[in-house]
This record gives sequence, structure tokens and C-alpha cells, in this order.
Amino acid sequence: YLLMDEASGNYFGKELLKCYYYNQMPEGLKTLFESEFNLSENEVIKQLYQSEMPNKYLAEFAIFLFQHKTDSVMEKIINEGIHKFIDNNILQFKEELKSVPLYFVGSIGYYAQDFINVALKKNGLRASRFIKRPIDNLIHKLKVETFQ
Repeated sequence: YLLMDEASGNYFGKELLKCYYYNQMPEGLKTLFESEFNLSENEVIKQLYQSEMPNKYLAEFAIFLFQHKTDSVMEKIINEGIHKFIDNNILQFKEELKSVPLYFVGSIGYYAQDFINVALKKNGLRASRFIKRPIDNLIHKLKVETFQ
């Protein structure tokens, strides 16, 4: 979760916290963010450096990001993460994607699908499907196979 995590919940949580602490968040959104999370310096440091799963802690902030995705600052964070992910993780397989479908699995991909679709289109690509939870696709496949 420390490297190559572009567009993950961990990545978006880090970016949102940086936006907050660098005072780049609009005042109204900042107030709302403070009311939803304990952002005291001691708590944040404890969660980041003393907890067993700091990536899970950071990912919790992604919910807020997507709840406010129409705000221009939030939109910028999302777009930058999506573009980094596509540039680093997808475009290297552009030839393969001519014959293989592109799926996005997980809540971040699911909630960011509008942003992802726009970014993919700019690169001449398209997603085949967005699956919120891996189990959803397995259940669907099981139902289809069972009733055939």
C-alpha cells in the first residue's frame, strides 16, 4: 500500500488529508470534514504510525471524497489519481486491451467509474464492466451456471 497505489482508497485518503492540512480544501468542505472525522494531530499520527492497518484508516477518507466529488478540489484529486493509475497500470497493456476486456473490481473503481470512463476514452479505451464487490460477480456467475 506504500508504492504503486494510485487511485486506491489509501491513495485518495492520503491526498485528501494533504489537501486538508495544506489548507487547500474549501472552507465549507473543511468544516464538514472536521465534523465527520477526528483530525487532531495526535489521532492522525497514532492511526498512521501506530496502528496495524494505516491503509485501512486512510481508505476511510475516500468515502468523503466521493460524497463530495462535484466540488472542484475533490474532482481534481479524483482525476489526478485516475490518470496516474491509467498511465502507470493500464496503458502499458494497450495492445492486449484490443482483444481482452477491461474490468474494474472494488468500491473505488465502482464509485469512480464516471471519472474512469472519461479518462479511458481520452486514451482510446473503454471499460467492459465495473464490479463493486468481487463476491457480486461470483454470485452472479453461480446463479447463471446453476440455472443453465
